[in-house]
Amino acid sequence: MSGVEETWRLRRERERTARREAERLLEAKSRELFHSNQLLARLLEDQKAVHASYQSAISQLSEVLLNLGGDCEANIQRLMSTSGRLLGATWCTVHIAVPGPEGRETRVWGPLREEEIPRQFARAVLGQPIATEGVSILEVNSADGGHLWGISLVERQVAVGALIFRLPAPRRPGDLDRLIVEMVASGIGTEEHKRKSGQAIRMGEQKFRALFRASVDAILILDMVGRIHEASDSAESMFGISMGWLRRTKVSRLLAPESYAALRGGHRQLKRDGRSRCEAVMVRLDGSTFPVEMVGGRFE
Repeated sequence: MSGVEETWRLRRERERTARREAERLLEAKSRELFHSNQLLARLLEDQKAVHASYQSAISQLSEVLLNLGGDCEANIQRLMSTSGRLLGATWCTVHIAVPGPEGRETRVWGPLREEEIPRQFARAVLGQPIATEGVSILEVNSADGGHLWGISLVERQVAVGALIFRLPAPRRPGDLDRLIVEMVASGIGTEEHKRKSGQAIRMGEQKFRALFRASVDAILILDMVGRIHEASDSAESMFGISMGWLRRTKVSRLLAPESYAALRGGHRQLKRDGRSRCEAVMVRLDGSTFPVEMVGGRFE
């Protein structure tokens, strides 16, 4: 073989080797691209699933929050049960700190007996610093192999209670978990504040009614056109008129005609100053009259 032929042979051999190497590299890159596309497709599917799960959870919880009724206890139970299911919790409990020897009010969702309530953990949750942003979740493994999450219920920057979830196995809270917990803790805190406010109002009303009924002086509650809406027991005996009749009449019908001018003057003073005082003559059911000093005060 001449030198020229040998040169061409070597050249063709190098070209074949180069083509084979290029084909090998192209095949490897194609496989790599194929696997990358498959991984990306799986990631996109996972992201879609996460987004759908996120959207579903928030939608369910938002629907509960937007449709809470007037029964605060029932609302708290609904929030506990909904969040417990969304988080995959075994049970959930709410501890509210109250004065007295017991020092707490407890509500439970799920299979949790009284003696199993983690009171020491609840005290630890109540004692942790208030989070300035987001929600602070205290975590601890439970003796039965589960995992506890504890969140403070805050009212006016003071921890007033603890919300505790029991998870079947150790798990760090993710972003969705934190959002669910924060929304539920806020909702339960609001319902608890409403419940306490309602109790305070009812106690105030009971105290008012007790004082109202026991008053020695006759007390009448009127609207601004003089219709009687409520009367004390003393008013009933003073006028000799039944409570039902008093609640269906106007105060002007209890006045002697000579006191109508005093009533109009007192009404003008009440509208102007919010308070009034005048002397008048009133009439009993039997027609007898008696002098009174009428003192009025306006309230909304």
